[in-house]
Amino acid sequence: APLREGAVDILRFETVHRRRNGTDYPVQISLQLFRAETPELFVAVVEDFGERQRAEQALRRNEEKYRALVEATNDWLWEIDTAGVYTYASPRVRDILGYEPEEIVGRRPADFMTPEEARRVAHLFAELAAERRPLTLLENINLHKNGREVVLETSGLPIFDDAGNWQGYRGIDRDVTLRWRAEEAYCESEMRFRSMAGNVPGMVFQFVLQAGGARAFRFA
Repeated sequence: APLREGAVDILRFETVHRRRNGTDYPVQISLQLFRAETPELFVAVVEDFGERQRAEQALRRNEEKYRALVEATNDWLWEIDTAGVYTYASPRVRDILGYEPEEIVGRRPADFMTPEEARRVAHLFAELAAERRPLTLLENINLHKNGREVVLETSGLPIFDDAGNWQGYRGIDRDVTLRWRAEEAYCESEMRFRSMAGNVPGMVFQFVLQAGGARAFRFA
């Protein structure tokens, strides 16, 4: 009816055909009406898309597996384009930075850093991106939505299309705030100890008895 009434030039729809051996298969039909013929003719192009349908089902299964892995990991997965703009953020960012994924997409990493940290990271990223080099364990300080500092460890790989054109980076961010604070506290404690040891009126040392009866200075 839509063809006879002139509502459309081509009518496309999906249905199921049956083979001679009795098995069914999905098809997509493109139907046209040729009025110039006498009598008028309907001409149909029938496409068997069973293989395509199976491929799409397999793709959906893989996507579901990937989504389950992404949502189960404690790390934040992301993608950025060549301009450094987020095109994807996994749900884990909600726990790490307090933002919903849709609040991240369309923005840049610098938007979640102090100006000084943003300049430092931008300089490092520009050097690596210019040579299409991976990002490897790059520590950077970000600001949570509530204002507190979050230290992330960033790793990523450059993305290329089939023609070899650079498309951006795909990577992962790990929250290392607790580890970073522990290391910072240890360094401060070590510096404080060395400062005190260097100013007492005498020698400060550590002398230990090792396995097998050997003796050695650990510190002086």
